[in-house]
Amino acid sequence: MDVLLLRAKSIRPANNSLSLSGKFSKTPAVNLMLRASGILRHLGLPEAILPPEEENRIRRCDLFQGKSNRIEVGKERDRAATSLTDYFDSCLNRLGHELSSKGKKYVSSLLTEVIGNAEEHGGPWSTIGHWLSTGTGDQRFGECHIVIMNTGTTIYESLGEHNQSERLKDRLRGLSDLHRRQGLFAFARSGWDEETLWTLYALQERVSRYSDTPRGRDRGNGTVSIIEFFHQLSGGTGKMCIASGGAFILFDGKYHLQEVQRGNEMLKVIAFNADNDLEKPPDRGYVHSLENPFPGTVVSIRLRLDESYLARISSSEEENHE
Repeated sequence: MDVLLLRAKSIRPANNSLSLSGKFSKTPAVNLMLRASGILRHLGLPEAILPPEEENRIRRCDLFQGKSNRIEVGKERDRAATSLTDYFDSCLNRLGHELSSKGKKYVSSLLTEVIGNAEEHGGPWSTIGHWLSTGTGDQRFGECHIVIMNTGTTIYESLGEHNQSERLKDRLRGLSDLHRRQGLFAFARSGWDEETLWTLYALQERVSRYSDTPRGRDRGNGTVSIIEFFHQLSGGTGKMCIASGGAFILFDGKYHLQEVQRGNEMLKVIAFNADNDLEKPPDRGYVHSLENPFPGTVVSIRLRLDESYLARISSSEEENHE
């Protein structure tokens, strides 16, 4: 919302400026985010200034914005991924931990892939991060937020573009036909349609609009892998949601990537149902269509980090390496 409001405000002529107004939430944590990292801060309003004791609880990855870029390597996406990786490491530092050099490289590569997807989907993109310390003394913990979004072409639209992999489009059309024959797309109230199906399919291992092309050989599933990584660090409290066009997908640890046999190889699949089968409808509580589509894609991550839990997994890793 912040990015869209700022963009709208910037393009309005001086003689027809955009006036903004709003109300604070009834939830203190939401108000703190609005002041510390949200629209109040971005507009430079006096209400954004925090008392020192609250400012000390905050860590920010400031708003980073980039433009559409169809090339495979982009300097802006690399800088944004590095900025988010350093921000996440600073969140861990607040709890007395840090990413190893290998961990930094891994997180940065996943974030680069997610941002690269946003950059290549045809519209301006943005990243931002917000950390809030919520514990003291021997019970130090906090919440880490990361958002990556783009406006423009949605995941569904990008998969259907005429210059993309024909083999992938054939697989998607076949899967759509199967769901139609089963009557799964018959009613809007089912919360399940072709757009949501294709968006879910795009999250599977080695699926991208460049599948079966030289450019797609090294494409993975960074969007899902990064929440799996964060979920492990947060002890199962991590959440991520994806909203792209009319599709919504929620990750909270109930469903995971699982290896399945595809031809002569094993690939990781997450179908959000008990059988982990993409030919069956997903759990509607986790995957469903939206009444009000978003004009692009948003990836929003929130996880709670606990000092004592991080210490336990760090100790366990050290023992495994001995």
